[in-house]
Amino acid sequence: MKVIIDTNSLIYSIENKIDIFDFFESKGFEIIILNCVIKEIKKINAKKFKLISEIISNKNLKIKNNAEGHTDDIIIELAKKNKSAILTNDRELKNKATKEKIILYTIGKNSVKKI
Repeated sequence: MKVIIDTNSLIYSIENKIDIFDFFESKGFEIIILNCVIKEIKKINAKKFKLISEIISNKNLKIKNNAEGHTDDIIIELAKKNKSAILTNDRELKNKATKEKIILYTIGKNSVKKI
C-alpha cells in the first residue's frame, strides 16, 4: 500500500520529533511526497524545508511530480487513483478524504494513528 504525506504532517512530525517514515516503512507502505507539498513547506518555513529535504535525502525517498492545482485536491485525486492512504492532521483534507472513503492516518502527540 502507498501513503501520501501532506504538508502539515511533515511539519508536525519534525516539530514533535515523530518518525513517520519509520512507522510507515515498518508497515510496508510506500511513502509518497508530492512536489506541491515540498513547495508549500518551502513557502511556510525555509528552516523546516531544509531539514525535511535532508531527511528525504537520507531516507532515499523520492519526491513525486504532480499536476498543477490545489494541493489538497491533488492529494485526494492521487489517493483515489492509486488507492493510497493519506497522512494528514488537516481537518478540511480529512473531511474530503472521508467523503471519498480514503484510508486516513493522523499524527498524535507521540504516534501515528489510523482513523
